[in-house]
Amino acid sequence: MVMYGGRSDWVPALWTQLSLPRLLDDEEDDGGCSSRWVFAIVVIERSGRMTLPVHVRAVVPACGSLRLSSRGEVAVLRGGGGGRVVVVGERGRIMLPCWLRDVARPDGCLLVAAGAAGDGGPVVLLAPLRLLCGFADAMVGER
Repeated sequence: MVMYGGRSDWVPALWTQLSLPRLLDDEEDDGGCSSRWVFAIVVIERSGRMTLPVHVRAVVPACGSLRLSSRGEVAVLRGGGGGRVVVVGERGRIMLPCWLRDVARPDGCLLVAAGAAGDGGPVVLLAPLRLLCGFADAMVGER
């Protein structure tokens, strides 16, 4: 059991990254979407840092930097363009801005989607889990 934001939630103590399988696996061609995006759920450390999943670290240079911009409650990390500079440490750790930590409450986790931008550079989306929960509710007809 881990305390986050004054609320007790089940969060794995050592297992901080959970890869997600394809949610809707159908036999039809998906236009390459399944190979373009990889998803994971990552726990935010108490220090406000997050370790990027292995599949993200493979495309993001260590000790490099990315640019963070936002689209509502979703943060977008890219190799170039506008936005705040975010340094990626040797172990693939980044410091999250306070607003992103706040929108991740009460879960203390983020949905991480990694892929390639149109220019071939890395792009990483960081979103609160409630967006995934809203998607699941919509898929089963509860919204």
